[in-house]
Amino acid sequence: VGRAAELARLAERWRAAAAGRAGIVLVRGDAGVGKTRLVAELAALARAEGAVVAVGRCFGSAGRVALAPVADWLRTPAVQRAATSLDPVWRTEVDRLLPDARPPARGHPTIDAWQRLRFFEGLARALTAGGRPVLLVLDNVQWCDEETRAFLAFCLGLLADAPLLVAGTLRDGDHDPGVA
Repeated sequence: VGRAAELARLAERWRAAAAGRAGIVLVRGDAGVGKTRLVAELAALARAEGAVVAVGRCFGSAGRVALAPVADWLRTPAVQRAATSLDPVWRTEVDRLLPDARPPARGHPTIDAWQRLRFFEGLARALTAGGRPVLLVLDNVQWCDEETRAFLAFCLGLLADAPLLVAGTLRDGDHDPGVA
């Protein structure tokens, strides 16, 4: 209630992204003001327009798991179906984060720093493989791990003209260093 202007701004940003101008939006405010609800309204709009909507969440706990929200996005059924069409070289990279029942790919299961570019590109290609606009929801950005932040920066740079929007919620006064 009373968020028509904010929802209209989000819808405008969504339509720009769906038209091929990838980006990120953050809904920021104090705990309990309805940030998650507002982003859920955006997700409903995107779904109604035929987009793939994938949801991930960050948790404020010690020993955070790197790329956990990205793994959540990749587990979305529509993303999984689209990722099956990837070239095997990119599918191998996705399998590093989300191994399945297939025999393991050749190579090392861990990612050395010099392999990160290829790994991130494989994940980005999997998230956008379906040929439909994609909305990636990221709840509680204030607790986002460093690897997920690095992946998002890479993904949005690599896919600047993709129909992709990352919509995050950010709680005021509860930030990790390095989160805007």
